[in-house]
Amino acid sequence: MLVSHPLADLFPLMAPDEFAALVADMRANGYRSGNEIILHDGKVLDGRNRLCAATELLIDSPTIEFGTPGRFTKAEIAAGPLAYVLAINLHHRHLSASQRAMVAARIATLPPHRPANGSPQKCGRALPRELPRRNSYRSDFSLSD
Repeated sequence: MLVSHPLADLFPLMAPDEFAALVADMRANGYRSGNEIILHDGKVLDGRNRLCAATELLIDSPTIEFGTPGRFTKAEIAAGPLAYVLAINLHHRHLSASQRAMVAARIATLPPHRPANGSPQKCGRALPRELPRRNSYRSDFSLSD
């Protein structure tokens, strides 16, 4: 079973109505190519909502490891997984001002010296939690769970 990467947990999951719309879209159109679940160190770095929706619909979710040549640019790889998560989520998600503030506060609590690219990221959590199973979607996923 895939688990959420701590860097992905900087951002909240979709609201229930947004998730329902994603499920409806995937039911009507299937899993769109080019939207692989991005893994880092074997954990979900990007795509938690798509994975939950696909699981609910019993659709296979393609995965790819962060940094795979040909899928990621040299600049994305050099910037590292934190920069990738921030770029993808801050520019492609509809976050409220309070949600953006929450993300900023979480980023501020990251260790000052992060490991180099390719090393496991440590974000103050000993064990990752499992992603929601089919039919158990929760919008209250947070770092304090």
